[in-house]
Amino acid sequence: MHEGIFIWFLSLFWLAHVFGEDIWHQPNIVLQEGDWKVIPSEILYPRQKPPPPYDDQYKRNDTKIMVLIASYRETRCKDTLYNFFTKAAFPNRVFIGVVQQNEKSDPDCYVEYCKRIMENDQVVPEKELSDDEKNWRIKDCPFSDNIKMFRMNARDAKGPVYARAQQKGGVMQKLSIYVYTYTYIYIFFFLIVDNEAFCMQIDAHTDVVENWDVLMLLEWGMCDNEFAIISTYPSNIRDIGKNTNQHWEMPHLCEASIVGHGQVRNAQARAAANLQRPIVAPLWAAGLSFGRCHAELRVPNDPHLKHVFNGEEFSRGSRLWTHGYDFLFTKASMGWYLGGMPRTLIGFALVSVNDNLGELGSWHMDERELEESNQRMATLLQFPGSDQSPEAIAKLNGYGLGNIRSFELYTKFSGVNTILQDVDMTTKCIAPYLYWNDSQTKNDILDLIHFGKNALVMKMDLDNPNHLTFLRHITNLNVTQLHLLKQRLLSASSIKRQIDVKNGVPFGNRLFIEYDNSTVNRWYRYVGIAAVSCNLVLLIGCLVTRSKRFKTFLKKKAKPEEHIV
Repeated sequence: MHEGIFIWFLSLFWLAHVFGEDIWHQPNIVLQEGDWKVIPSEILYPRQKPPPPYDDQYKRNDTKIMVLIASYRETRCKDTLYNFFTKAAFPNRVFIGVVQQNEKSDPDCYVEYCKRIMENDQVVPEKELSDDEKNWRIKDCPFSDNIKMFRMNARDAKGPVYARAQQKGGVMQKLSIYVYTYTYIYIFFFLIVDNEAFCMQIDAHTDVVENWDVLMLLEWGMCDNEFAIISTYPSNIRDIGKNTNQHWEMPHLCEASIVGHGQVRNAQARAAANLQRPIVAPLWAAGLSFGRCHAELRVPNDPHLKHVFNGEEFSRGSRLWTHGYDFLFTKASMGWYLGGMPRTLIGFALVSVNDNLGELGSWHMDERELEESNQRMATLLQFPGSDQSPEAIAKLNGYGLGNIRSFELYTKFSGVNTILQDVDMTTKCIAPYLYWNDSQTKNDILDLIHFGKNALVMKMDLDNPNHLTFLRHITNLNVTQLHLLKQRLLSASSIKRQIDVKNGVPFGNRLFIEYDNSTVNRWYRYVGIAAVSCNLVLLIGCLVTRSKRFKTFLKKKAKPEEHIV
């Protein structure tokens, strides 16, 4: 009898151990409502799929990645630049834009980076360092041409959103003319270079793993979604390369709270583990955001949100989601057995240094401007008591919600209902993909991918004060320059353009206007006829010179004539 009871308890213990181990080590699990739960296959692999990538740039080794950094008196900014260049598999394709907010006595991010990578503490700028943007470079400093510095005095700082909004100048496309030569045939063609195909927003104190550029593009490609934005809070530097809790556990953003009028703040991340592919998340994070650069053009940071810290992420996340973008949480690197063979899945590529050791201070808060910013976010997020008048909505001025998916739908999807002042995210850690049809949007997105900001100049109404203000912000052009640019763009048959502003002048050697298609076709015909003619002449010449009769003829000509005496 006692032996039977003992065996029964032993069996229960064994079953509990087996099933406990099973859920802990099963793939694709998320911590929700205090328990680990497996993500259902219909959520992991939805029937209605998102728009797939519009091109293959995520597969290529020459795809440009623009890394966007806002730095406030951060001494470790130099280390971030060093890490991103030296640990990239293809560093020449990495471009970094830094908005630096420093005091006069603070070390300059670019100068200190050059000192570190050149292992020389005596490097000196070629031009005098000042608060203003200077296109000076330190001689022989690696990747200098890939670094764009926008320098502000710390006294002019107005918080992280305002600083990130100054990054607008870093996202540009170029139209170049190339000549391709092959076997005597000269082919002239226009090539659009999507100079920053992918944009990545990070903090100024971030480290990376080796080959991060390849890994991030691979992660994004696994989303199979043109509108995917990989976003989460990076892990701590101490956890780099570690198998956390023995099942590759990673932070997962699925909890937030309303902390004031217009203010929603992300809470501490929960967890997901053993992920085999990126999964949908309800919230966007400012510490890591990686996706196509058309998101930066369509949904730029709002420069009017001055001194905002609480509310930055949910306000921009709402704008991104209603414009059609999806937030995906990247999987961790893990070993998983399939068919008896070990398989390592490429994993998360970023690690953040989560402390304040490199910050030399904080910006001066203007309470009046902060209150105006909170009121603006309250209008955007439709808080009770907020100004929802047509005038207030119009003042959002290009920084409002999108019309791809409704904001009401996002409040249900995320569990944060700012309209009703209610937050219920108990079941939101396992989030489904919400389908939308991109047929009405695809052409506009392709224009942005290929033509950059010129597509916005072409499509927006310059007589609309709101459109005009928005375009002036993202292009740095005045009213006259914008009208002149649009006139020139409209006079051509396509919009393969580039704006390259130098000293406030939009037209120069770097602005390329494509000719009318008929002109291009005529040139193709002329060049083709000339190329074929040249080849025929060369071919005939080769055949003649190689013929026996021609060689005999040359010998006779070379032989001296005989004189009869």
